Amino acid sequence: MRKARWISGGLAALSLGALCASCSSGDSSGAGPAPESAGRLSFEQFPEYKVELLNYAHVKLTAECMKQAGYPQLAQAGVPEPDRARNLMRITPARFGPPDEAHARRYGFGYEWNSPAQPPSVVSFDKSFDKSHERCQEDAWRKIGPSAKRLYSSINDLSNKLITDYGRQLQAHPEWTRLNKALLSCLAESGYRPVATPGGGAGPGKEGQGRDPGAAGAPASSAGQPEPRSFGVRLGFGGREESWRPTPRRGTVQVGPAIPARAYVPTAEEVKFAVVYAECNQSTGRTRTLTEISRKLQDEVMRRHETEFTELTATLDTLVTRAATLIGRT
Repeated sequence: MRKARWISGGLAALSLGALCASCSSGDSSGAGPAPESAGRLSFEQFPEYKVELLNYAHVKLTAECMKQAGYPQLAQAGVPEPDRARNLMRITPARFGPPDEAHARRYGFGYEWNSPAQPPSVVSFDKSFDKSHERCQEDAWRKIGPSAKRLYSSINDLSNKLITDYGRQLQAHPEWTRLNKALLSCLAESGYRPVATPGGGAGPGKEGQGRDPGAAGAPASSAGQPEPRSFGVRLGFGGREESWRPTPRRGTVQVGPAIPARAYVPTAEEVKFAVVYAECNQSTGRTRTLTEISRKLQDEVMRRHETEFTELTATLDTLVTRAATLIGRT
């Protein structure tokens, strides 16, 4: 049996590199306003919505092409609208753990793990479908413009450069190490210390039922941001993961169920720890200081990539206008 080809009915997420988990998205409760960015380039100006709109148009055009080729599954699955409010590039105080008690009680550590509704997955065991899909994808890019595919790849590469460059500078900053040590000391005063594992060092402790919001970060140490799992805190549950699996059958194209929106629900012990974490963030000045440092570092990073950013976004504007026209959006 040939290997199945999974084709999401949704949009491909903007790639933001290894530190994507350090960015904020969705609800900005407790985040505070971003600084005024007029007259300067900043991470807040990264055209994420336009990049998503370009991808949205490409997916829509691909689905229409497939429908005309006799494969309506992608069109039937549907394509979610790009989220104009989402901004994964923005740094907010919540990036550094719960910034205040209200935020801690509402989200625990699951601030970034609410999941929007997703359309069904489309899974192909059909060689003819796969060949048509590859052709339709290329045709869709050509319709948008001869440079569209390359531009989409380049601007994703740029987002990775920006985030990676910023992350390296932040972790090399002396205040990052000092403030993480201060946070660990403050947590210890309230009885929270990293859990020792049989092999020594800080271990993951007892994980919750759902996805671990701290899993993408660093262990509890002066070199990285302390995580709840390193203190034996059981984390919450972000809702039921997709459990549908296709039946391997040659020559078929199968469509799974839509996935409803899922809200992260923290555990009681997670909320308790989050409140202490927020108090320590405030008493040490960690949230305020790291937010200020981050914005300055991001400005420096953006200046280093200013030429590339300006050139890519100018081309992006032209392509997005054409893409919107092709799918009937003005």
